[in-house]
Amino acid sequence: MNASKARDFFSAYYEGELTNGLKEAFERVLVSDAALKLEYDEFCSTMKILEEPDVDIEVPFDLHEKIMARLDHQSWETKQNEKVSFWGRWRLATVGGIAAVAIVAGALSLNQPSNESTSGAGMIPGMNSTKPVAEKVGATFVNGSLMVQITAKAGSKYSIVKVSDNSVLAELHVRGKTLTQEIINENSAAQAFTVMSGDGEEKMLIVLPGTSQGTQLKGDGTVMELSVAMADAFRTPMIVRAQDREKIIHWDFKADSDMSEQSAMLKDQGLNLSLMEDRISLLSSF
Repeated sequence: MNASKARDFFSAYYEGELTNGLKEAFERVLVSDAALKLEYDEFCSTMKILEEPDVDIEVPFDLHEKIMARLDHQSWETKQNEKVSFWGRWRLATVGGIAAVAIVAGALSLNQPSNESTSGAGMIPGMNSTKPVAEKVGATFVNGSLMVQITAKAGSKYSIVKVSDNSVLAELHVRGKTLTQEIINENSAAQAFTVMSGDGEEKMLIVLPGTSQGTQLKGDGTVMELSVAMADAFRTPMIVRAQDREKIIHWDFKADSDMSEQSAMLKDQGLNLSLMEDRISLLSSF
């Protein structure tokens, strides 16, 4: 794992959601990269600030002028210091925003009727309410391992199922907001896996290449059979979003064909092939 990838896992590591293997890889990078360790420490400091309970703040009479002056000064500092790290700039903006919100919250508290409950006094309407977590299921290909990443509300349940025999490989429970799970295909041929929600809804279909490179560059078969052949022949994971997976497709690829050539061949048959981040191919319908 390199520093760039490690930054993607700051939040998951902070919330204790990384699996053992990924956690150990992340910690090794922190130990070996002092600059990255500093960025992560800044990230943790910022998160602790965000988690602190609200406090009452006396509202100055020149509320508007103070807020505008702070924002103008912050903008000037950012322009003058181009070498500040990414997380350093992020924390500066966040802390400045928290201060501004706290001042505004204090101003609103003065307008609350005295007979109202003090539990919500001084807060912007909706600030204390928990925002619903938007569900997101995706995947990344990290150092030869495919990682499924799930964002969902705490308590949500998912499972990873092998399509060939409907066997359940993993039962997943979201404890924070995010969850990461590695999928490994140890078979010689490509295998298809689905990510299922607790109510039995398919969230993602993934085809992983096997340990041996396939040679089925030409053939006729279903969209699923095509996906398996391509995953093995070109050694790339595939996410399948084609609507009709039983549709019969003809393919005839060259061993050295690139993504544009493969895409052009499939386009005539109503399929769109594109390359996502981390060398994951996406096969979908037009």
